[in-house]
Amino acid sequence: MKINTTIFLTIISFFYSVLLMIAYFSKDKIKTLENKVYPKLIIINFIGIILELFCTIFAGYAKDYLVFYTILNKLFLVELTIWCSVFSVYVFLISSKKEKNELKSYLIKVSIFHIVIDVITMFLIFVLPVQFNINDLGYVMYSYGPSVNIVFISSTLYIILMFTCLIRNFKNIKSKKYLPIYVYMVIGVLVGIVQKLHPEILAFTSMEAFITVIMYFTIENPDKKLLEEIHMSKKIADAANEDKSMLIYNMMNEVKSIASDINKSSEVILNSNNLEENRFFAREIISSNNKLYSMANNIYNIDVIDDINVKTVKNKYNIKLLLKEVISKNKELFDDKDISFRFNIDSNLPNTLYGDSINLKNVLNTIIGNSYKYTDKGYVELSVNAIFKKDIVRLIIKIEDSGIGIKAEDLDKCLNKNTKDQNSLYGARKTINIMGGNLLISSEYNKGTIVTIILDQKIYTNNKDNYDNYVNNKKILIIDDNNSGIKLISKILDKHNILYDSSNLGKEALDRIRKGDKYDLILLDEDMPYMNGISVMNKLNKIKGFDTKVILLTKNSNIIYDDIYKDSGFSDYIIKPIDKDDLMNKINKCLK
Repeated sequence: MKINTTIFLTIISFFYSVLLMIAYFSKDKIKTLENKVYPKLIIINFIGIILELFCTIFAGYAKDYLVFYTILNKLFLVELTIWCSVFSVYVFLISSKKEKNELKSYLIKVSIFHIVIDVITMFLIFVLPVQFNINDLGYVMYSYGPSVNIVFISSTLYIILMFTCLIRNFKNIKSKKYLPIYVYMVIGVLVGIVQKLHPEILAFTSMEAFITVIMYFTIENPDKKLLEEIHMSKKIADAANEDKSMLIYNMMNEVKSIASDINKSSEVILNSNNLEENRFFAREIISSNNKLYSMANNIYNIDVIDDINVKTVKNKYNIKLLLKEVISKNKELFDDKDISFRFNIDSNLPNTLYGDSINLKNVLNTIIGNSYKYTDKGYVELSVNAIFKKDIVRLIIKIEDSGIGIKAEDLDKCLNKNTKDQNSLYGARKTINIMGGNLLISSEYNKGTIVTIILDQKIYTNNKDNYDNYVNNKKILIIDDNNSGIKLISKILDKHNILYDSSNLGKEALDRIRKGDKYDLILLDEDMPYMNGISVMNKLNKIKGFDTKVILLTKNSNIIYDDIYKDSGFSDYIIKPIDKDDLMNKINKCLK
């Protein structure tokens, strides 16, 4: 029986496709959107090679099993269409100019467009007929007809789309590492022409395999991507270190200046018997001391925080108490200057809100401190008003001063992280934005500045009745090596009729689960001897059939939940020391 000799090209493609899958999937990879698309290209191509081999192997039995062979052939045509479609999505993705936060929604839109084309193409492939060229020995040499033509049309459409995309975004992908994209454009057209003129040649899947292999060594090599990520991280770290060095340099100069003033005032007091004069210089020393105190606080301030380092921790807090603390702290500063510190707080403010009180307090202290720094006489005024909508209160916080103000042309500069002067405004606005609010600045040179913060916060209410609807008679496992911690949690659970068991060790808890003990929720402490919370969670995930939600109990207030904790499988986290309302909110959320 005479067979299609180009099958040997397909067999070779099969072997290096297997090697490619082993090399790629055995390595750790950085999570990017491209990394989600490229593996699909590898797998789809491998499926295509298998289908092509089966089509060739069963080509001699096509007459006897015509229906089966027709379906097999059409599945192969579908694979060719899908691979071109996914490759087109990949080209759109890597050539896009969009930022990371916009890229995901862009990918969804592009994917939907391609899926629509794919569905129409697949429908036509299965509806339209396909014919086979059979030689004298009864062996199928190739397929042709309307069904095959549809694949050529859809592939041509995708190539046109990719070509258009590459032209529009050439600047983004002119690096040599994107060579496979251009290779595919050239080879794809050539192979398509050859395949149309000589359909007996099996070249499409081999070309796909060739392109995916080249991509591995240029664009998608995990090791190369890791090095690029390390290089990028180093650049970010170097820039951050440069900012910190500059900040420390400026602070050291300011500290030296203040220390010099203190020394001079002290010398005058030591060498003078004039009581009034001594009192004046004593007040100068106190004023200088307050400046040092303010600078010490600014070390922990938000001035040098970058987006990746701003962490928000939400909890319930008393907004009136927070404002009282801010006013009390800053009032001491204003006693040393000819400035009045005024405040006007809306009496309708709710007592308790739910949000990030720590960052809010830091921002207020920073802006008020900034007003103090650039105001020599007049006033600084803090006003807080509230607008209510259901269970949300919109805080409108204004800090107004009669200071030197900011020139219109300098307003953008003071909100630029690379501008050292008044850089606290940049950090404040960035933090408020991350908290979900807005920070607006209006200023008139030599007249003053108004900074307005608009921030929505949830009004905290006692949801005991709502808790009981969901948590009554539920069973929870507490895993904590600290008996006092278990006792604290158990008291809270008892009030809501929640059943519970407790374990001091991770191994003991794992044995319970493996024996078949069932729980509606698990509270797992992070810091335990012998086996920490992350290790216990990893072992729980390996237990067959385990699907119970787990809440992490952690002392780490700087927790980045979206990273290692969420990846490990935790449903939520609670920061110690445990707040009973926070605990019940999280339990209610998981059991709801």
